[in-house]
Amino acid sequence: MRSATVSVEGSDAGLGKVQPLRRSDAEREQQLWTRLRDAESPEGWYGAWLGLQCGAIGEVRCGLALASRRPGGPLEHIATWPDDGRKRRHLVAAAERVVAERRALALQLGPQGRAGEPGATHTVVARPVESGDAVVAVVALEVSARPTAELEQVLRQLAWGSGLIQHYE
Repeated sequence: MRSATVSVEGSDAGLGKVQPLRRSDAEREQQLWTRLRDAESPEGWYGAWLGLQCGAIGEVRCGLALASRRPGGPLEHIATWPDDGRKRRHLVAAAERVVAERRALALQLGPQGRAGEPGATHTVVARPVESGDAVVAVVALEVSARPTAELEQVLRQLAWGSGLIQHYE
């Protein structure tokens, strides 16, 4: 796996916060690990994996995973967090850009959800997951606005989590 470089587009407004794990959070995390272990479908596995990543990163508004359902197959929308049925077009667009550019990215979004808009309130972070020369999955998250160093930590967490995807594949 190549190390990711992050290019942040927009400002560094906002601060990320680390919150202690509450009992309900610990129970939710245990449920996700159980779902991951017992998953009978790629959708179930990726849904649990995405929930674990969002919990580990914190202050995630929503997330999306694209993956191939079979070796060498096309990347398809496979999981969304939270699983509320809403379309996440901005995350899909970021994921498609990551596939095309084969690199991680972070896009600062303003109050209207447009990249480069003044007063960044949130950030879309996306990262490819590669196995050999192929991109086998992409994860895209919308997180609270935070400084570049914290966005790099988000990408590092996704890189560590990607090891599970490579093992799953």
